[in-house]
Amino acid sequence: IKECIRRNITDETKAKELIEQLKHRLDILSLCYTPLNSAIILYVYKQDDHKLPTTLTELYTLYTLHTLKRSVEIHFDDVDPDDITDLAHLSDPISLPFKALCEMAFNGLQND
Repeated sequence: IKECIRRNITDETKAKELIEQLKHRLDILSLCYTPLNSAIILYVYKQDDHKLPTTLTELYTLYTLHTLKRSVEIHFDDVDPDDITDLAHLSDPISLPFKALCEMAFNGLQND
């Protein structure tokens, strides 16, 4: 995990800070053993001013927000990605497909 952090965070001080923070956040550290989760944690850490989220829900919410903003930049000319600050208050062109994806995910979980 340390090697992965050092490869992805070029600022040695920030890399050491993350390693230290993870020592106190065993819930997030345990996720780092899965490469996809490591990528999400590193992405959110770098995007969110080099801070770890306080909860796992916040981690995934921040990742979803960042991913949604990137998607809006590519696919929606009439929506400013900087206006997206909260998943509960999305504009109609974004909220409808996002809600459909949420329903699909929820239904998939129910069927498992």
